[in-house]
Amino acid sequence: MLFACAAAPIQEMSDARQAVQAAKTSGIDAQQSKLLELAEDHLKSAELKLQRRWYDSAREDAILARDAALKSQQETVDVR
Repeated sequence: MLFACAAAPIQEMSDARQAVQAAKTSGIDAQQSKLLELAEDHLKSAELKLQRRWYDSAREDAILARDAALKSQQETVDVR
């Protein structure tokens, strides 16, 4: 029986970390901070799943973290 091994989501984790860090330094207000909080929660979940080698689930959370962080940044730009 063959088992497919999922690769660690290295790029997705990197993208998520960078997006969250950029959002933190973008000067977001209270409304966008909820999105940033969501992004940080997804990133923490992804990191935990990565440690457990749940790569597919970690990848999904990393993508959700990146998307929430980018959305928080975009809303900051739209407000200005």
